[in-house]
Amino acid sequence: MSGLLVLSLHVAGQAQELPAAQTPGGEVDVPVGPVPSIWVEPRISLSLGVTNNGNLADLGSLRRAEQITEISPGIGLVVNNARLRGALDYSLRGIYDARNTSVNDNIQQSLNANGTFNAWDNRAFVDVVGIIGQQAISAFANPSADSLGNANLAETSSFRVSPYLRGVLAGSMDYELRYGWQSTRTEAEMRSDITSHEVLARLGRQPEGGTSLGWMVEAGRTRYDYTLGAQQTLDAVTGRLFYAVSPTLTLQGHVGVESNDLLTADMKSYRNTGVGLDWRPFERARVVLERSNRYFGKGHNVEIEYASRRSVWRYTDSRDLFTNQLDGVAGTSGTLYGLVDALSSEPDPVLRAQNVNAELRRLGLPADYPVTAGFLASQATVQRAQELSLGLFGQRNVVIFALSRNTSRAINPMIILADDFSLANNIMEKGWRVTFAHRLTPLTSFNAGVASQSTEGDSNAFRYNLKTLTLGVSTRLAARTSGAVQLRHAIFKGSNPYKETAVLGVITHRF
Repeated sequence: MSGLLVLSLHVAGQAQELPAAQTPGGEVDVPVGPVPSIWVEPRISLSLGVTNNGNLADLGSLRRAEQITEISPGIGLVVNNARLRGALDYSLRGIYDARNTSVNDNIQQSLNANGTFNAWDNRAFVDVVGIIGQQAISAFANPSADSLGNANLAETSSFRVSPYLRGVLAGSMDYELRYGWQSTRTEAEMRSDITSHEVLARLGRQPEGGTSLGWMVEAGRTRYDYTLGAQQTLDAVTGRLFYAVSPTLTLQGHVGVESNDLLTADMKSYRNTGVGLDWRPFERARVVLERSNRYFGKGHNVEIEYASRRSVWRYTDSRDLFTNQLDGVAGTSGTLYGLVDALSSEPDPVLRAQNVNAELRRLGLPADYPVTAGFLASQATVQRAQELSLGLFGQRNVVIFALSRNTSRAINPMIILADDFSLANNIMEKGWRVTFAHRLTPLTSFNAGVASQSTEGDSNAFRYNLKTLTLGVSTRLAARTSGAVQLRHAIFKGSNPYKETAVLGVITHRF
């Protein structure tokens, strides 16, 4: 499985802790004893696969069977000490296709990293985020990252570094001064690389300690440089008021001014107003509702989260401006790792990561289970992203349901760039997935999944649908070695339709 890994899907109020994976002798499959401050786990995987349609051709006479060999070293890292808190997962894929059907690089990278460095006395910090993965170039072509014959993929990376100062003034006012630099690069020739610079200042007081009223004032400037487009600047000054109706319910309202050159050639100012609430009715539930009037129209944000002992529910619905290639991917996509992570009550991130990874291995499920595909754009877009996910976790069974819908448009349709918005003004992506896993024995698990992804533009000329069925069996071969066999069948309907059936065997050793 490949794709952009989002390490955690945070759920307010954690449920009771998942049981750690057990060996046949009853021992926990993670280290016991004192809580470590750092956890490092190198690994290496070897896979052999065959497909009846390596070049993803439509006609049977043009199809080429392919044999694929892949070796993939990787490393997982979690750090939790006074100076540094963070996590990293990196893998390098070396791929050999016997009949040279590949149209992509035979060396591919996958990275998900995030961390915070305490540079000085809990006042000066540095946040770092890094993502590398295969991303669909166009919304109207095959989004799957599982085949070397897919020409609609490009390795895309995004790195962000953000130093900031944070503290308290006059005993009760919180302040934050932040600078952020982010660079996004893609191998797709007809899509923009993006560099952004952000400066933000914030001052406020939260409603606490018997005080019902709180306030915050923030001002910032962000500049975006698109290699295939213009340089654009966004300025904003916003004031917010908070009112704590009760310890579990907080209301807020805001008013401000935004200035930018997204809709016009020169900077123009717009009023920004909105209201919202944050309600936490009990420990494992949260409801966030926000509505605003922005320069691009109505904006909103809805988050409803609930975690019970063995289930996680999450619904999100937002309409906002997206300015980065990976905003829609990393910002709205959940993963199977995140759903399992939400069930754990372990406060230490090192032990937490060990328990979550052990549970996924016990069930033979991939950590980077994706929800939405996404695609690369060369300009700022307005997107409405909706996602509903449910995870049901039993002692021997896991069922995952996920539905998503993402509607996007270029914020300024008068700007014509070499991306999908030159073909359609509005693009809708829809998808659903169901995954089931069953532990057959303490060492062996079975999993099955069915998924559907579709995209459509303003006319019937621009649409596709991809349906995928997977069946797999995984087992533990030794104390730190596992094996898996997976059958995949895919049907793609679009500009270049195809059918494919593939079988893949994988052996992974963790050091």
